[in-house]
Amino acid sequence: MADITKAEHATDENTDVREMGELPEESYPCLRVVAGPGRGAVYPLQEGVNQLGRSDMCHLLLDDSSISREHCQLEVRADGALVRDLGSRNGTQIQGVPIQAETPITHGQRLKVGAYDFQYLTGPADLPAEDSEPEQSSDIAQTIVDTGAEAMEPMPSEPVPAAEQAPETPVAEAPEGPPPAEIPEQPAADLPAEVPPAEAPMENPESAPLTPEASPGKLARLLAPLRRIPKWLSGVSLGLLVIGFVAWLAYSFWFSGGPPTPPPELPTGTGSPVDPQAVSGTVKMTVPEYVPVFLDFSASPIGAEVFFGKEKVGNTPFRMSAHLQFEKIYEVKGTFALDEIGETVEKKLRFSLGSNQQVIPLKFEAEIGPMKIKALPRNVDLYLEAYFARDPHRAKPIKFSEVVFGKPIYLPYGRYMMELRQNRQLSASQTFVNEVVYRREFKINAEQNSFEIDVQDKDLKIFPAKLRSIPAGAEVLLDGELIGTTPLSQDIATGEHELILRKEGYFEHKQAMRVDMNTPFEVTVQLKTSEAGHLINEARLRIKQRRYQEAINTLINSLKLDPTKQEIAEAHYLIGQSYLYLRSFGEARDYYTQAMRHEAFRYAARLGVAQIHYAKNEKVQALQILTEVLIAAKRDEIKSEAGRLFQQISPFRSVLYITSDPPGATVVINDRAVAVKTPLLLHDLMVGKYRIQLHLPGFKNQQVKVDLGISEFKPMVIKLEPVDLVR
Repeated sequence: MADITKAEHATDENTDVREMGELPEESYPCLRVVAGPGRGAVYPLQEGVNQLGRSDMCHLLLDDSSISREHCQLEVRADGALVRDLGSRNGTQIQGVPIQAETPITHGQRLKVGAYDFQYLTGPADLPAEDSEPEQSSDIAQTIVDTGAEAMEPMPSEPVPAAEQAPETPVAEAPEGPPPAEIPEQPAADLPAEVPPAEAPMENPESAPLTPEASPGKLARLLAPLRRIPKWLSGVSLGLLVIGFVAWLAYSFWFSGGPPTPPPELPTGTGSPVDPQAVSGTVKMTVPEYVPVFLDFSASPIGAEVFFGKEKVGNTPFRMSAHLQFEKIYEVKGTFALDEIGETVEKKLRFSLGSNQQVIPLKFEAEIGPMKIKALPRNVDLYLEAYFARDPHRAKPIKFSEVVFGKPIYLPYGRYMMELRQNRQLSASQTFVNEVVYRREFKINAEQNSFEIDVQDKDLKIFPAKLRSIPAGAEVLLDGELIGTTPLSQDIATGEHELILRKEGYFEHKQAMRVDMNTPFEVTVQLKTSEAGHLINEARLRIKQRRYQEAINTLINSLKLDPTKQEIAEAHYLIGQSYLYLRSFGEARDYYTQAMRHEAFRYAARLGVAQIHYAKNEKVQALQILTEVLIAAKRDEIKSEAGRLFQQISPFRSVLYITSDPPGATVVINDRAVAVKTPLLLHDLMVGKYRIQLHLPGFKNQQVKVDLGISEFKPMVIKLEPVDLVR
């Protein structure tokens, strides 16, 4: 590694920092400090990479708080030199322009690194001589124009004590020599305000020095005519001319506002400048502040290419350094390549730089989801018909020539029709056709963001069927064989079938069914009814409308139309319901008793009787009947209605129903015997744990534990073992 150089130790024997007069020719190229700490020091550079920063590992060690530990690097090549910022806090500039990427630097150009302002030199040619004597007369005016505000300081006739000297300001250094002719001091109001150089980022634009590379202000441009002064004029004549010109300058500023000055342009890449505003005869310029930050890019569910503007900057995940301006809105774009289907999905993000923000996380979340293939039958082709969410009315056909099992294929959000096709030979022919043998429709969206294909050879011989009827409960016969009742979901073999739906009180429904591929088959059948069944259906509607007396009259008429046994039981049950709602409990109980004679309405009618007991505040009798219904009823709607009634009877207590096989056992609960033998119903039990013991002569004692919750119904059937079977 090259020698480490530190500005504070410029006088140390071991430090490779030389003054320009001491610099040998072999020490080029080098960096010369023209403003900032160690002004005038020269830092020789090695061929290859030279790293600048506060770290001890850097080639050029710059000990200043404005310098990052690894600030930038300068690579010296045979064909030139390149500068690259290493994500520093205050950035790196060449000729006042912040660099965003690797940037070339040439002989004589300025390199600003924190508080240091360097000049890059490749040889002694065209160097400003520090001890040369400048020409007199008109060259003085040229010096005033070229050095700007620094040349405006009046030169004192006597030395000024060191304590009274103003602190050194890091300005662009002018060639040393005799001072220019003294210029009378002007009032502060007559002098134009300094315009800060258009450089970014700027730590303190208000106190930034005016450099020759930046706009020198009104005064320097107004002094340009002094270059035309003939060299033969004496110093006195020149002084009179300068005094007269300054008087004219004051007049211009006080009475005419001064000549117009166009606003300086910011360097390319630093944003748009703010329009200047004239205030009290001065021109103020607000230069945007640029801050170096890291952009942390990531993407989900797969990686993306990232574009900043029109330029591709990388593939996620990655980080990049950028110089951004506060309160400015930036936009980046991530593109997701879906190579398997030949599509590209884009996602754009907008962001701005916040205060004290060093890293900006930017995550692209694409609206895509995976389709995975777990298994496929032999000799099938996979096709997709895609309707993307961005264009839902246009179909895109997709054929997969190669299938990799387990590998996700990412699809944009949308609706898809998946088909498996297989070549089949036509009967008694040598012709083959590519037939669809499996079809499914699926969606990829935020709620359902994946789809899996798992199809075996046997799946090509069946299809899923969903059969419904109105009303429900119809028997389903397939090719004369009973397979269940509606609603029914069942796999059926492909081919031709005869479907029959049969329900008592309704006419039989019959239809032919042919399905040759595995695709969902759904059908809902509106069953037609007999004349009696039609009136029963009308009565149900009137009960829902709370027109109970009209429902009773309609049901009585249905009994005159030669109804079936099930229709008679249903009519009796509905008459009992109507009387219950009319609070005619005696008539309701009689018709419920009639309905119990048919198996289809036995437990529905028993539930009606329990409702009568509850309405009469006979809770124990109601609970006893509810226990039977909850244990023996098979229809879910009846059990659900019984559960709701139980909650009404016992909202905070629980019920324990205990029976034994054989019955007649003595029950002891928490060491307290119960007078009633099994089966028994214990109601109004508090929430908690119970220890239950059963004793029956000739049988082994049984003990169980139960934990009751709030308003819980707990049926228990305990089988007792004979004593002689116990070893």
